[in-house]
This record gives sequence, structure tokens and C-alpha cells, in this order.
Amino acid sequence: MTVKEYLESTYDPDDKYQVRPRIRCADGYSISVQGGDEGKYCSPRYKCNFYNKVELGYPSDYDEMIAEYAEDDTYCETVYPYTPIAVVEALISKHGGIDFDAPLNASQLHTPARQGGICDDLIRKWAKEKADE
Repeated sequence: MTVKEYLESTYDPDDKYQVRPRIRCADGYSISVQGGDEGKYCSPRYKCNFYNKVELGYPSDYDEMIAEYAEDDTYCETVYPYTPIAVVEALISKHGGIDFDAPLNASQLHTPARQGGICDDLIRKWAKEKADE
């Protein structure tokens, strides 16, 4: 599955403040990939299911492929505004693609722990739906 397909399949038109589950790759790398309203650094800058540029955030490890998009030099503790979707596709592919079977826990999220359970549940639900198709 591509990142474009991931964004399309996780789109929820009824969730005004949608935060998509964090992506975990086959090699253990994880990163937040978001698109949405004017509160997110993406293009287009409204809620839809397709983006030319997305907001990346809080990668589990430094990766030079996206370093130029980092908001600051804390690399694993920052966002990456307006990252072209082609760069994101290459990044995820470099790390072995999306791993839908690998559960995430709060320590892997690099975001507040309260989101850990929510993301775990969403990713498992989404992976099950994909497996059932």
C-alpha cells in the first residue's frame, strides 16, 4: 500500500479534527503522516483524501531523506511541513513499507502517551479491515 492509499483509506469526513494513526514501517521506523485543515502543514490545506504535500512529524529516527523539511534541528522532536508526497513515498519504501501487523505503543510514538492507545486501536482496526478486503 502506498502512502497516498493510506491517506485515502484513513480519511474520515465526519471527524473534524482527524489525526491519522502513525505509520510504522517493516524495519521499525515510525512517523506521523498528516493532512487536513488549516491547522496542518499540507497542500491542499483543507480536509480531503488526497494531498500533494503532507505534514510529517516526530520520526522515530533521523533520516537525511527528509532532513531539509524539518522545522528545526531536533529532527526526532519536530514536524516536517509541506513534505512532497513523492518524498514520503520514497521514505516509507526505504524503510520496507508500511507494516500493518506491528503494534505501536506509546513509547514508540514520540507524542503524548495518551495517544498511544488510540493509535494502537486505530491501526489494528484499519489493518483488520484491509486484511478482510
